[in-house]
Amino acid sequence: MSAAPDPMIGKTIGNYEVLSKLGQGGVGTVYLGRSSTGQHVAIKMLHDHLTKQDRARSRFLREAEVLSRLKHPGIVQVLDFLQLPEGFFMVLEFVRGETLESGVRRLGCFSWSRAVPWFNESLDSLEYAHNQGIIHRDVKPANMLIQMNGKMKLLDFGMAKLKDARQQLTAPGMTLGTIAYMSKEQLLGKPLDVRSDFYSLGVSLYEVVTGNLPFWSENDRELAIQIARTKPKLPSIRVPKLAGKPEQVILKAMNKAPEDRFQDVATFKAAMLESLT
Repeated sequence: MSAAPDPMIGKTIGNYEVLSKLGQGGVGTVYLGRSSTGQHVAIKMLHDHLTKQDRARSRFLREAEVLSRLKHPGIVQVLDFLQLPEGFFMVLEFVRGETLESGVRRLGCFSWSRAVPWFNESLDSLEYAHNQGIIHRDVKPANMLIQMNGKMKLLDFGMAKLKDARQQLTAPGMTLGTIAYMSKEQLLGKPLDVRSDFYSLGVSLYEVVTGNLPFWSENDRELAIQIARTKPKLPSIRVPKLAGKPEQVILKAMNKAPEDRFQDVATFKAAMLESLT
C-alpha cells in the first residue's frame, strides 16, 4: 500500500507555498517551500500533538528566538515565524547539502585532514553563538550540514540554552539533548558552559573520523554510566592513522572534567591545525 499523501503539500502557509516534504524528526516535520518572491525556504512545522504541550511549544518558540539572534554564515538563518490555526511554523533559509551523520552512514568515516576544516568552521559558529550568550546543547553530526560549497553550517538550536532566559523549560532532573553526545555535567543536570559544547564536538569528531561512537548502549542508563565513568576506546585502535596529535585533540575535547578540556575556541582550533602538520 502506498503512503497517504501529506495534507500539507500544496498548501499556502502565510506567504509560503509548501512544495514537498524534506524530513521528519521528534519535534516537527520540515518541508521545502517557496516564498511569494520565488525564494526556496525550509518550513519547520511543530507536530500537532506537541502544540498542546506547553514545554514543547515553548522550546519551539525559543528556537525561533535563538536563531533570530544569530546572524552568522555558519548558522542556519530564521526568516519568519508563523503562529496560525494550522499550527506553529518556523521558516528557515533552505540550504542544500548533506549532514555529517548522513555522510558517515554513506561512507563509513572521513579522513582527519578532511574533517578538521569542517570542525574548525563549526568552532567559529559556536564561538559566535557563545558570544551571544547561547550554548547549543545538542551538537552532533546530524546537526552539522556540509553545504554544496563544502562549508559547514550548524543546525537545530531547539535545545539551546540562553544565559539570560528566565523561563525554565526542563523539569528538575530532566536532561535535553542526545545522550550519546552529552557531557557528564549535562547528564547530571549541572550548570553548563561552552566546554559542554566542546565535549559534544569532540564526540562528533570521534564518530566522524572513526565511524563509531565512543560510547554506545541501547539502554540509556547504561550509556549514561559509560559516559560518566568509562574511558573511550582510543581512536587509533579503530583508525591507526589517528595516533599522535589527532588522537590527543579528540581525547582532550572529551575529558570528563570540563577543566581538563579545551577552555576556549582559539586553543581548540590551534590544536586542530597543529595536528595537520
